[in-house]
Amino acid sequence: MSATPSASVLVVDDEPDLRTLYELTLLREGHAVQSAGDLGEARRLLSAQRFDLLITDMRLPDGLGLSLVR
Repeated sequence: MSATPSASVLVVDDEPDLRTLYELTLLREGHAVQSAGDLGEARRLLSAQRFDLLITDMRLPDGLGLSLVR
């Protein structure tokens, strides 16, 4: 049985409880997780690091999460 490679994941959600739930679940699965509460913070993280996966809320305080995907 081969080990599953871990992914680097960015979670973006303005609800702290949801961010924590995503983080704990992904960490338990062995993934590296960072999180942001708004688009500005997410963009700073994206400019500093490459992520394999983005999980984002659609409506954030400073815009739409979909803009991060583009």
